[in-house]
Amino acid sequence: MTEKLIDNDFVMFDLEADSAEEVIRKMADVMEQNDRLIDKEMYVADVLQREKVSGTGVGFSVATPHAKSEGVKYETLAFTLRLPRRGSVHPGAPRAVP
Repeated sequence: MTEKLIDNDFVMFDLEADSAEEVIRKMADVMEQNDRLIDKEMYVADVLQREKVSGTGVGFSVATPHAKSEGVKYETLAFTLRLPRRGSVHPGAPRAVP
């Protein structure tokens, strides 16, 4: 059976995180909970290493962290969105909802 690349479980809104690494770890947690990873720590380490080599930020608070990793069981597209907090400034980002 072929696994779906994306599923509702992999789409997260209002993810609370203080750093890019924390976002990556929380997304990996969801992937692990859904049996998408063989080794979560290996996957996270590979993604963080990839970020060190060449960051995946594209601007406007958007990034596409990814890596080739032996820690992955099934290819997965996970997505998260968090609007900026009220009063914060992110050029080009949507305005926070009051």
